[in-house]
Amino acid sequence: MQFAIWYSRLVNHHAIMATEMPPLFVPLINWDEQHHQIHAGLVMIMRHFVDLPDAVLAREAEYAIASMYVAGFLGPIPDALLTETATRKLQPFTTTMQREFKTVMHQALDSETLSQMMALLSPTHVRLLYFSHLGFRPMPDVVRAKRRFPIQTQIILTVVAKLAVALGIPEQALLNVLFEEYLTAMIQTVATKKLLPKIKVIVDMNNLPSLEALIVSRLEQTPLVNIVVSHEAVPQADFYISDIEIAGLKNATPFIWSHYPDENEFNKFLEKATDLTVHRMTATD
Repeated sequence: MQFAIWYSRLVNHHAIMATEMPPLFVPLINWDEQHHQIHAGLVMIMRHFVDLPDAVLAREAEYAIASMYVAGFLGPIPDALLTETATRKLQPFTTTMQREFKTVMHQALDSETLSQMMALLSPTHVRLLYFSHLGFRPMPDVVRAKRRFPIQTQIILTVVAKLAVALGIPEQALLNVLFEEYLTAMIQTVATKKLLPKIKVIVDMNNLPSLEALIVSRLEQTPLVNIVVSHEAVPQADFYISDIEIAGLKNATPFIWSHYPDENEFNKFLEKATDLTVHRMTATD
């Protein structure tokens, strides 16, 4: 679709003007060999269907490369390609996340994780600052996110509030643009075991060992809570899952499942585990 729009615009001689170019990239002469080849390839393609001056084709190729980065097709823009001004303009996203994560979590976000997160968010940040961020965006379901990812959501809301001031963008508009991307990036990069307190769960299916394996697999794959599974009684266990009631685990909240839990049953467990997670996080503040 993007190529069709680009093609239609050019054949009708609606070329990007120099004043419309986002000031992202260093001069073409300073580009690396790989990006020179991409740029030259795009110019060659355009010469097959339009007859425009070389300067216009060069500008269109640069704009196309910027658009591909913004669309997420090429990953994060390499630092060597960005002007000093662009690098400086993008820096608040990194520093704000680093600072506010530590404020909420009382621990630093390690540099490797921060770098991975910013790489995933690079297209979003460039799109916000250098391309239009207005237009229709679905409202993020923050209430639902708070129930399922309470800690992550709190970090994101804090970061967005600070960025709104730093960037001079209304907070709600910024939240609409950033929230879902930030939530996805945080789930992908920040390990649950680092972010959340441990929730101890005993899983002991006396009569259904195959079911036990399936349930453990599902528990270990959820990013919502930091579950530590044990197959034996452990001190201060928070929950136990079994096909029968276990008299010796009176302090652990029971979930008696004699079959593979459906979404409603599993969500009831997650709600309890999430509530306990939030309680423990709040208690450490």
